[in-house]
This record gives sequence, structure tokens and C-alpha cells, in this order.
Amino acid sequence: DQEGVDILRKWGSVEEKLARQFEEKGQKGVGIKLIPRRFYDPAINRYLRHEFTHISDMLDSAFGYDPDTKVGMNPGEEHLLLNRYRVLWSLHVDSRIARSGKEPMFSREYRLREFRSWYRKIPPTQVESVFEGLWQTEYFTHAELVEMSQDTIRVMERAVEVEEGELPADVPAKPLLMPGFPCPLCRFPTYSWVEDLEEKVEPYVLDYIRENHPGWDVEYGACDRCVEVYRLRAAGVV
Repeated sequence: DQEGVDILRKWGSVEEKLARQFEEKGQKGVGIKLIPRRFYDPAINRYLRHEFTHISDMLDSAFGYDPDTKVGMNPGEEHLLLNRYRVLWSLHVDSRIARSGKEPMFSREYRLREFRSWYRKIPPTQVESVFEGLWQTEYFTHAELVEMSQDTIRVMERAVEVEEGELPADVPAKPLLMPGFPCPLCRFPTYSWVEDLEEKVEPYVLDYIRENHPGWDVEYGACDRCVEVYRLRAAGVV
């Protein structure tokens, strides 16, 4: 199952009964999912600190969190915008934790690589100053994060002057497919991504997926189960 705080998502089937209890009392519920091996992870304190900061934002009326926010005109666009939202909110959480003197979930350098992978239209010469502007911002609201996930210009407006230096060389050329993120096809969290789809999957299968999921592209990846299902469907087996 997916770890962490569900971003822009309602309760799943497992929590449905508990969600109804909250709703009947006019209350809201927020939860954190943990896979068993997380309890053996030396980084569990960093992880929980990060997730509890997400929850703090959710409960802050000034942040204005709205789980019913709708983004994207089709599944492919929704997948892109939700992941951009995750990236922006997570780097905002880690930057505040770092400024407080505590160790964030991921380093600034990692968040920069992640940011670049989802905002590749920002010119390489400007990405450092844009990211630094985001990293230095004391407070973003939910609405601002949503707006920046949808409009790259709004992100670029956050640029600040930075000292010239070389950018990390190991920046991925495509979006990072993080374990536990939802597959853009079935929407279920996955830890088994199939990457390099153009090399591993037949062209007619990819065309079949595009026909059934407008807006989807190979760079968004897919889980291994969906790849097998669509391979069978495209071949007329099921």
C-alpha cells in the first residue's frame, strides 16, 4: 500500500468506515500509512517529521487545504499536475524543516533534481534561481501550490538571484517515478514501475494505451500489471 499522507485524495476503501465516523461528527481525518519495513528504517524520524509537517499544513486554515481540488482535463494531465503538486509541497516541507535546524526527509540537492525532472521546460540557466526562490519561501498556500503545478510561468516568477555554479550533472531526463506513487493508468500506488517503455513495450501496445488514456505519454511510466493487461488487450486476448 502507499505510504505517507494522501495528497489530494479522499479516504480509500480500507479507511472508509473510519472516514464515515469522522464525517458523521462533522470532523476531518488525516492519516499516515506505513509499510512494516519502515519501522526498521533508521530514517523513520526524518520520514515522520516530514509527513507530520504535511498534516500540520492540512490542519492550518491559512494553508487552505482542499482534498476535493480538481486538476487536469484528462488522466494524463492529472497525473502530471498531481506529481508536480507533490514535488512542490514536499520541497516546501523539507525547506522549512531544514531552516528549523532539523534534518529533512531529503536533501536540497535531491529536491532540486526532483524539481528539474518535473519542470523540464524551465531553461537550465534559470532552474537554479527558480528552485532557490521556492526553497527560500517561508510559506505557500494550497492554492498557490496548485496554481504553480498548472502554470510554469507562476513557478518561474519565484526566481531569485543566486551565485553562479554548476548544476548537478545527474539530473534525470524524465520525471522521477517514485515508489508508492499512483500509476497513471490504474491509479493504484505502485512499487513496480516499468520505465523505458519505448524500449520494453511494443509500439502497438503503447498506441493502444494512448487511445484509452488521452494525455498519457511514455515518460509518465506505468505499473507492471497495467503493462501486461494492456499488452493482452491490444492483442485481443482479453
